Amino acid sequence: MDGFRIRVNGEPVEDGLSRKNVKRLLLYLLLHPSASREAICDELWPDALPDNARNLLRVSLTHLRKLLGRRSSFPFVYSNREKIELSGTVRCDLLEFQSDLANTLKCEASASKCDAAIRLLRRTPRTMLHGIYDEWATGLRRKWENELFELIEWAEGYAAQREEWDRAARLLEAAASVFPWEEQLQERAARYRERHRERARLEAQDAEASASARIMKALR
Repeated sequence: MDGFRIRVNGEPVEDGLSRKNVKRLLLYLLLHPSASREAICDELWPDALPDNARNLLRVSLTHLRKLLGRRSSFPFVYSNREKIELSGTVRCDLLEFQSDLANTLKCEASASKCDAAIRLLRRTPRTMLHGIYDEWATGLRRKWENELFELIEWAEGYAAQREEWDRAARLLEAAASVFPWEEQLQERAARYRERHRERARLEAQDAEASASARIMKALR
């Protein structure tokens, strides 16, 4: 999610990735597996004249087919006069992240949902869709960030209500690694971490006192 790498049948594809329009087209198709030519032109080249946008799409589509065809004869890209589709078995970390985020948000309130949020944050990069500045991409990035903050807010409240200070600290530490500019996340994590340490210290004192009491009772 924080880089752009392609593998076809397990083989890395590197030549041709310098063409920015090829990257943009492939990424759009990964997230919109079946799209009309008109929609693609509108999203990738909104400021171009219609004929120029269609020509850019034709050229980019030709380069994308050549790029994927170097490692396989399978027709991964299908197109006709109206639409363009990706076919075959396609795996994409962005799609997996999107699915995991949606599923986690839909989970019933529980400790396992809270822990799923921590795991999701730990594998979320700081820069999703890095280097792609099309409006559709920035809108999707903003949507994911809003959903992550919604999940963080819920999970923090769940853990704090139950005085699960360690879980709350781990959650906010993971969140701070994704959103380092949100300084309050790290500050809140530090407060929860201090509460966890203080409780552990008091529990250790209580255990020591109980042990001493048992020893004194045995010596009487």
